[in-house]
Amino acid sequence: MEPPEELARLLASEEAAWDRILAPLLQVPPDQMDTPGACGGWTGLETLWHLAFWQEQGAKYLERLARGEVVGGPPRTGELEEVNEAARLSLPDLSLSEMRREVAAARKRLREAVLALPEQVLEGDSRAREAFLRCGELHYLEHLGELEAWASRLGGGDPR
Repeated sequence: MEPPEELARLLASEEAAWDRILAPLLQVPPDQMDTPGACGGWTGLETLWHLAFWQEQGAKYLERLARGEVVGGPPRTGELEEVNEAARLSLPDLSLSEMRREVAAARKRLREAVLALPEQVLEGDSRAREAFLRCGELHYLEHLGELEAWASRLGGGDPR
């Protein structure tokens, strides 16, 4: 069964943004993924973990909305840095291929969570759409410029 038109557009837009953010990460030689500067002072591995963390957070939020639970909003601006730093410090000791699997699993969960939403929740509750965008497409695009510049500095190609 095909997703509703609006949901199909959201998924396609997320897919395109994912392809864009993944490109510079794939251009960097694996032995340089622990080089700082990918996003602020983060390494490529830390940035992948950061993306996976927020994909997981988005999936959990959407899953709670689907169950009809009352959920709060995202962290406030001041809290966001603390949440991001705590997530960075929780980075497990994974190889690059293991990290890529973790990120793929988190992204899959986010996409499945939005697909599992009852249509009336997605259409009638802007929090669901906003959470999917903020933990997916908009988040990827927020970090894209820094990642492209970092990859270029490491010899991974020119930023667009």
